[in-house]
Amino acid sequence: SKELSLTLKLSYFNFTWGDALLNVIFPFAYPDCGLPHFNLLSQKLPAARLEYCIRELERYLQPFSGHCCLSSAFEFMVDNVESLLSSATTDDDSREPASQSLLDKEGEGRNENQQHEQEAVSFIRFNHLLKGPEHKKEKAILDAAKKDGLSGAIIWGTPGVILISNVDDEEDVQEYMRTCKTIGKRPDGPIVIHVMKEALEGAGVGKRGSKLAEIDTAGLRTMLGGDEGLLREALGVAN
Repeated sequence: SKELSLTLKLSYFNFTWGDALLNVIFPFAYPDCGLPHFNLLSQKLPAARLEYCIRELERYLQPFSGHCCLSSAFEFMVDNVESLLSSATTDDDSREPASQSLLDKEGEGRNENQQHEQEAVSFIRFNHLLKGPEHKKEKAILDAAKKDGLSGAIIWGTPGVILISNVDDEEDVQEYMRTCKTIGKRPDGPIVIHVMKEALEGAGVGKRGSKLAEIDTAGLRTMLGGDEGLLREALGVAN
């Protein structure tokens, strides 16, 4: 098995970060074993600046060691971007920007722009989606997704959520929702959220026409980069 790796473009949360990418590697035993490993990557910011930002982030997160800290890490990077990018560093800021060797290694030859590309994902909510052979309506809507060649994921429970990804035409999603309603499962939505393709792949969400992957709320949170606001939006939970 592999360690889970997540890479996010920080400008999605605060444009001041420019092209900076925050790479997070979760150890096998996270969070019990300590903190994740963070890397900050950029073609424009000097290496010394990137190293300084990571040192400050890791110093801030030390009290969280042994606990889930991803959302705290993002909040720190977003809320403190001005001071992180303007404070004096102990190294020479004139050094060349950090290389992209980590991304090249993880991508195994994939184009960097493709690796960090986002994809529109439609989130369809239901009052409940219950797993088991006795729940025939749930089985029917899964069969309908397969028949329509849709890919994505399902979250069982109350509420239940189906994610539809890699759709060429939004009408395909609308047609699927009409099918669900005919079956007797009334859908709500869709809510469209842009998700990193790398995060989708990490959650097992496959290519168009593949079986819907089964994920839980924790997996969805990781897929959304630990953003609790997006998580509540996807699940239809009030703030």
